[in-house]
Amino acid sequence: EDVFNLLVRINRVVRKVRAFVSMTRLVAPLQHYIYEQIGPNKGGFILDVK
Repeated sequence: EDVFNLLVRINRVVRKVRAFVSMTRLVAPLQHYIYEQIGPNKGGFILDVK
C-alpha cells in the first residue's frame, strides 16, 4: 500500500511538471517577441496562470 501511494504521488508530480513545461513552451515565443520589439532592458516577464 505504501508503494502504491508513493507511485500515485509521483504520478501527480509528473503531471504537474508536464503541464508547467507545456505552459512554458507557449510563453517562450511571446517572451521572445516582446524582447525583440522593445529591447532587452525595457521589458518584463508577465505570466497569467489560470
